[in-house]
Amino acid sequence: MTQKKPSYPEFYEYDSAASESSSDFEDLKKRSSKQTQMSLCHRVCFEDKLRNMTTYRGDIAEAMIFCMRHSYAAEELANLICDSLKIHETVVYPTKVARLYLLSDILFKYGFFLNIQCIVNSECLEIQSSF
Repeated sequence: MTQKKPSYPEFYEYDSAASESSSDFEDLKKRSSKQTQMSLCHRVCFEDKLRNMTTYRGDIAEAMIFCMRHSYAAEELANLICDSLKIHETVVYPTKVARLYLLSDILFKYGFFLNIQCIVNSECLEIQSSF
């Protein structure tokens, strides 16, 4: 019996984007250095991803890819994730656990580069009290 492979369009788009030329990368770097906040549309999209996130690997991968694509707004993304973890009404499993997985992945892979560890460290006590 063969299992159907789940499709993650954003994941495959990201893989194809990785093969772009270095000039495209430089253009992206210049554009992202000017911008530090997401548009309202992207913010709403990310909030929706956080709201509907489960511990399913695909959900976390989609959110991680979104964060990588919008790394110019790393501080805003970290604040959104931390704020979502502080909501007392949210169920711990699977929603908050999935958000912790996402935050852990981001800090492990990009925390030193994006300088967002200070944001998370300052909010750790509030996050702990929400569990």
